[in-house]
Amino acid sequence: MSTNKLRIVQVNGADHPGIFVQFCKFFSDNAINILDVKQNVLRGYLSITFLIDLELSKLNEDRIMLELRKIGRMHALQVDMHHYEKGQRARLRDLYVLTIVGKDKIGLLHQVSNVLTEHKVNIDTIQVKVNEGFIYNQFLIDCAFVEDTQALRNDIRKVCENFGMSMTFQQERIFRKNKKLIIFDMDSTLVNGESIVEVAKLAGKEKEMAKATELAMSTDIDFQKSLIQRAKLLQGIPEEMLKQIANNLELTYGAEELISELKAMGWKIGVVSSGFSYFTDAVKEKLGLDYSFGNTLEIRDGKVTGNVIGTIIDSEGKWEIVKELAQQLNILPEEVVTIGDGSNDISMIKNSGLGIGFNSKEILSEVADGKIEKTHLRSVLLMLGLSETEIDEIFYP
Repeated sequence: MSTNKLRIVQVNGADHPGIFVQFCKFFSDNAINILDVKQNVLRGYLSITFLIDLELSKLNEDRIMLELRKIGRMHALQVDMHHYEKGQRARLRDLYVLTIVGKDKIGLLHQVSNVLTEHKVNIDTIQVKVNEGFIYNQFLIDCAFVEDTQALRNDIRKVCENFGMSMTFQQERIFRKNKKLIIFDMDSTLVNGESIVEVAKLAGKEKEMAKATELAMSTDIDFQKSLIQRAKLLQGIPEEMLKQIANNLELTYGAEELISELKAMGWKIGVVSSGFSYFTDAVKEKLGLDYSFGNTLEIRDGKVTGNVIGTIIDSEGKWEIVKELAQQLNILPEEVVTIGDGSNDISMIKNSGLGIGFNSKEILSEVADGKIEKTHLRSVLLMLGLSETEIDEIFYP
């Protein structure tokens, strides 16, 4: 298609009903073809961009401009028209959605846009919402010229961490808005702290357990061997202690609200932990989840033996469970969201459609699609590719 008959028409001014239809009527009445159009409204200020083809137009260019400005005057709008110059944006794009939420701070957009520029990213659209000091930013960006999208994601994450903000970076595909299953890690994700450490605390072995657990969560140490060693520390503990911990697990701030809203939206929800099913089952019952998976701690004659029964659920084991659930639900991995915090969540975070680190260790943050700071777990909803109306309902309750 030749560009010598293509024009850009830009309309700006206060928004009110009936503007768009009048311009469309003028183009239609005068055999002017609309090839592309984009409209945005920012706090009552309207911006419309038309790409039009004058090849079959009944009017010459000067008359078109005269009539367009006449329509603009009727609505107190500024109207301009100029030649369309074909540029690099006409080629195939590689679109991603960058979502950033958290407490509003000056300088965030400058720092983020600086990273985008350094990585040769073209910004397509930006959407910003602010409510009582809490900000929601969504960028639609073109990464066709980006050499390393993982490096881009991690550079954005580091900026967001410095500002105390949460973020996700997802490819703009059909599955972004078609998720159906969400799987949570339990310890330090759905519940505060590590349940196994809490048990050890009651048994007077807190320091040994905390040290071993931190090592297992923040490094690539052999997890199965680590869990067996930690389970041994619990030998002889009465089951009543486990019940006491299970009955008093402290849910992460926002977990109940998030689960309630996901259930209302028809999601299937589960917890898959490398900890113990004794505690995941308690969380399942408390939150009304669909699935609970964890390792089985052997209890005999009312006391913990220190043994783990059956195959240990490690990082790969978690992903195998998630894959099996997806198959049973007849959905693809791209339709699954996973949320965790440590190294034993890496496999499910890397392989699901959207993998989010929640207050995550660096080893997980580097491979996750996003990171949520430990503020309010309900903010996960803003990362799930919801419609603008759904986001407004969440953001302006």
